[in-house]
Amino acid sequence: GSLTGIFARYKHGKTLMVATIAHNLEKAGIPSCAITLERRQGDLERFIVARCLQIDKQDLDFEDPTHQTFWEEYLATERKLHYLHRPGITADELRSQ
Repeated sequence: GSLTGIFARYKHGKTLMVATIAHNLEKAGIPSCAITLERRQGDLERFIVARCLQIDKQDLDFEDPTHQTFWEEYLATERKLHYLHRPGITADELRSQ
């Protein structure tokens, strides 16, 4: 396998880009791992689900039955993305994951 790191200043689209790459890899059936250090738990999946629904992540509303159903179906599918939310993780800790 290979390791690709995406680094940029805060609020410059790193998580959105990783979500796009992860979504495309999942669609192709390629296992991948994404590790976020800054965002909130679950943000990567929310970006992917919003993309599938063709809406902005801020417009994702879990009170909306359509969004909630799609979210539940998405989480129930066989996932190729292994997602870790680990703010403050060290390189040694990452190696042990």
